[in-house]
Amino acid sequence: MVHDPYVVNYPGVKISDNLEEVVKGADAVVILAGHSAYSGLKADWVKKVTAKANPVIVDGRNVIEPNEFIGKGFVYKGIGRGDKNSHKIK
Repeated sequence: MVHDPYVVNYPGVKISDNLEEVVKGADAVVILAGHSAYSGLKADWVKKVTAKANPVIVDGRNVIEPNEFIGKGFVYKGIGRGDKNSHKIK
């Protein structure tokens, strides 16, 4: 499922205008657009909604703060930011 505040439909893709619905229970959250809706994401909220111990977050636009997410146990990957994960993943 995909969330984008500017796309209402795309052939063959289920799109929701509800970010929480898209993130709920996800093993990974992938950010591919630099929209302000994503730059305001908070690690506590994403972790609560995914309900995963170590969710993956891929920031393809460098819109979130890596250390905030890593500090909450996320596996973080960001384009052009190198490997910032120094914690053990269970």
